[in-house]
Amino acid sequence: MRIIILSLAILFTLTSAGIVFAQKPLPDDLEVYIDEKIGERASLVANVVYQSNMLVVLRGDILIPHYLNPISNTSLSADESGASADDLEYNPVLWKVIEMLKQEFGYSIDNIAVNGLGSRDNPDRLYVVMTKQ
Repeated sequence: MRIIILSLAILFTLTSAGIVFAQKPLPDDLEVYIDEKIGERASLVANVVYQSNMLVVLRGDILIPHYLNPISNTSLSADESGASADDLEYNPVLWKVIEMLKQEFGYSIDNIAVNGLGSRDNPDRLYVVMTKQ
């Protein structure tokens, strides 16, 4: 019983001191992994701009066409879902990818930049820079 308590105390001390335990390595083709984990077409709305062992840069529009959202509708086209191609919705895929990179691979958000004018021709687009300590 004493050993377990001591082990928990050491674990708590290490994690509160900022020591991160080894995470699994990043896949060579992160976009394929995103499609497999989150859903078909996910990498279309959460693009990997750059990836390395220590840095990942993601790009995604704030609003996406309804039919491209694999989380809400994995198999329906715009016609089949009843939504028109002009219907836009919030992009949850980008945030799911960010959370996956944090939990599975140990990355954290370093910077987020917004680009665009919020129009159909020049949409608001997020660039998310994630680093691994």
